[in-house]
Amino acid sequence: FTVDFTTTGLPASALTKRGFDLSYEHHGGNALLVYSDGTSNPKYRTFNGAAWSDASSVFGTPPGSGAVEWIEVTSRLLTNEAALVYADADRKLHAVIWNGASWDEAHATTLDTNGEVTANKFFDAQYEYSGDLLVAWGRLDTDGIAYSTKAAGASSWNTPAVYTFSYDSDSEIVDLAAEPGGDRIAVAHYSKDEDDVEAAMWDGAAFIDGK
Repeated sequence: FTVDFTTTGLPASALTKRGFDLSYEHHGGNALLVYSDGTSNPKYRTFNGAAWSDASSVFGTPPGSGAVEWIEVTSRLLTNEAALVYADADRKLHAVIWNGASWDEAHATTLDTNGEVTANKFFDAQYEYSGDLLVAWGRLDTDGIAYSTKAAGASSWNTPAVYTFSYDSDSEIVDLAAEPGGDRIAVAHYSKDEDDVEAAMWDGAAFIDGK
């Protein structure tokens, strides 16, 4: 390993958050790294197999004013598309799509303005094999998980909805896992109030079999 670049100036609070993530484009093979520099605008770099690009801002004008705290980047199969979902210090959850060359800022969205407390990573994102994108997250003082989807090739997002598990509990930590070669996505969440973990299955259209 060699040090290719270093980012400085992060606040002490960043030590307890994961303010970065990276993923490879499935088609072009470039690596995409997105990270917080302590501001409201995420920074990113790409790696083309030989060198990292210079740092650039994801947005011309970021959708929120809070510092970026948690970041998730996930890639769509067989394409150069990737989704960036991140939470800021104001508990707002934002999403924007990378097309392999630039960010689709015009169709970026703020999924929620009342996310869970940011002590934990309260959201996750995964692509179905079909290319549809699912984002799920916890809302403050709200039972179950909120979620939204974006169809493959679409620019707009579906209106967020809420799925409630067997026990009434909010979601402090959320994790998604996509089925290889299929459209099912498993979801698990942890609730500190109930001190339990619950799981359900996304079947490509709705959540089922919540336990």
